[in-house]
Amino acid sequence: MSKCKNCIHYEVCDHYCVDPNTYEELDLEERDGVEDICFYFKDESLFVELPCKVGDYVYRITGENTTKPWVWHWEIVEIMIYQDEIVYRDDSDNIIENKDFGKTVFLTKEEAEAKLKELEK
Repeated sequence: MSKCKNCIHYEVCDHYCVDPNTYEELDLEERDGVEDICFYFKDESLFVELPCKVGDYVYRITGENTTKPWVWHWEIVEIMIYQDEIVYRDDSDNIIENKDFGKTVFLTKEEAEAKLKELEK
């Protein structure tokens, strides 16, 4: 099997892969079974897709112990690895874990407001 199938560019790459013997470009169909060389190879197993990036806003329900809770936003200011886990720090120094997204932290205000309505029932 060609290493190309493990590359993040596999579906869109059409001319970066070459035959190591001739250095001629290989089409996708020609790559299987060839020990190819690609100067742009990036192993897709090394990449993680994050739910947000630094500068994005996240939304939470706040004031849950008051008579009228509301949705508020915080800005993501740092993404880091802590104890083998990716965590996010917002501008209030809250630490957010991946498991929090969709439960207590939301990527859109609409998602947070829908969760608030669900909790009010």
